[in-house]
Amino acid sequence: MNWTMMILVQISVWAIVFFDWKKLKQSTKKEKIVIASILGISIVLSLFNLEHIPGLVTVFETIFKPLGKMLEV
Repeated sequence: MNWTMMILVQISVWAIVFFDWKKLKQSTKKEKIVIASILGISIVLSLFNLEHIPGLVTVFETIFKPLGKMLEV
């Protein structure tokens, strides 16, 4: 886990909320939920070391490689 990146993301999220507070108070409930979700997801993703997590291609290879071997017969 990269602590500096996590702290920078936290500071960025709080800066966004601080500077857009007036606009957030005037927005609808749906917009508030969307903004909170996006900011929350960015905070959660900053906790993981995404460089070492396997990607989508690795998942597809794991799922379909045995299937491909069975179809080649």
